[in-house]
Amino acid sequence: MPDFIKTDKKKSCFGCRACEQICPNRSVSMLEDEEGFIYPHVNESLCTGCGLCVRHCPQLKDVVFSGHSDTPKVFAAKLKNSEILLRSSSGGMFSAIAETVIENGGVVFGCAFDNNLTARHICADKKEALASLRGSKYVASDLNNTYIQALNYLKQGQRVFYTGTPCQIAGLKAFLGRDYENLLTADLICHGVPSQKLFSKYLDWLKVKLGGQIIAFDFRNKEKRGWGFCCKVETAAKARHLNAEFDPYYSAFLEAKTYRYSCYSCKYAKTAREGDLTIADYWGIEFFHPGFYSKKGVSLLLVNSLKGQKMFEALKDKADCIPSKLEYAVYNNVNLTGPSKMPSSRTAIYKEIDALDFGLYARKYLKPSNKLKAVIKTIIPQPFRLMLKKLLFKISFSRGKIN
Repeated sequence: MPDFIKTDKKKSCFGCRACEQICPNRSVSMLEDEEGFIYPHVNESLCTGCGLCVRHCPQLKDVVFSGHSDTPKVFAAKLKNSEILLRSSSGGMFSAIAETVIENGGVVFGCAFDNNLTARHICADKKEALASLRGSKYVASDLNNTYIQALNYLKQGQRVFYTGTPCQIAGLKAFLGRDYENLLTADLICHGVPSQKLFSKYLDWLKVKLGGQIIAFDFRNKEKRGWGFCCKVETAAKARHLNAEFDPYYSAFLEAKTYRYSCYSCKYAKTAREGDLTIADYWGIEFFHPGFYSKKGVSLLLVNSLKGQKMFEALKDKADCIPSKLEYAVYNNVNLTGPSKMPSSRTAIYKEIDALDFGLYARKYLKPSNKLKAVIKTIIPQPFRLMLKKLLFKISFSRGKIN
C-alpha cells in the first residue's frame, strides 16, 4: 500500500476521498491534519488488503475515457440571462450547463456553502437549488460521499453533471473506473485551495470586526466593481464589500501562500483536461476579442470531449459564444500550463494557525506582498486601468509573445 494512503506523503494526496468511498470495509477515514486539510487514515484492524483504494486512486492511475481530446476547442461565452450573469463569478456558463441538465431530468453536483460557511459538495435536482452552487469558493470543498451518490444516479440511468477542480473530477473517474453515457463532467481552472480551518478562523475574525455572525460570503461579487476580485460579506445587520488586494485571506490566496501541498505539484494544471468541459474566467478577453468583452463577466469554455461538444451545442439558446484560440486562453490563465509556484513562506504559514490570534497571525503571515501595487490599482479608475492593460498587452504582442 502506498505511503500516502497512510498520510506519510502529503504532497501526493489531493483529498478527493476516492479511497474512502471505494473501501467496502470502511477501513479508510479522511481526517484533518494540523493545517486543516484531510488525508486518509487506514484502520489496520478493518483492512483486508483488497487493494481497491490503490486501484482507484487518481494519483496512481490516470483514467482516460473514450472520446476525450488532449487539444480542447476554445470558446468565449457569456450567459444571456443578465440577472444570473450578475450573480455568477464570470460568464455564467456553469448555470447554463446545469440548467440544461436539470431541464432534461438530470442532477447537478457542485460546491456550496452550508449554514456554517463550510464548503461542501452537494447534489441539486431543481433550478432553485443552483443558486448556492454558483460563484467561486476559494477554499477546499469536502466531497463527502458524492462519488457514491453520483454512481447510484448513474446506475439508475439518471443524467449526472459533476463539477469540481480537476483533481476532484479525476477522483470521480478513478472511483467509477469506467465511463457512463449519462455522465457529464466539468473541471475548473484551479490555482489551489486553502484549508477550511484557515477560512473558518478568518470568518471568526471578521465576525468580531463586523460585530455580527457572518451569514453569507461571496468571493466574486460584482455589485461594486463588476467582474473581478471583490468579495461581499453579510451579517444580519450589514453588508460589507472587501477588496481582495487588502484582505488577508483573499490576498494570501491570490498570492498562492496557503494552498494544500499537492496543489504546488498538480499534474492536472495543463491544457489536456479531466472534464468533458472546462469553465474559467476569460481573463484578457478585452485584448483578444474586445467586441465580446463585458464588465459583467465572460467565461472561458474549453470543450474537451464528444460529450462536451454535444452539451456545448445545446447551450446556444442560453449563451452567446464565439470561437477563440488556446494560446489566447493560456495568456492570462497560467494554471493551464503548470501548477502554482510554492512560495518560501508556505512551510511556515500554517505552523501558528492555532497558537496566534487571527489578527496577529494575519499581520505576521498573510500581509499582501505588494501593497503599493494594490493601492495604485484601487486609486486608478477602471477605464484607465483597462487602457493601461491594453497598452502593456500591445507591447507584449509587438515582442512576439502572442501570435
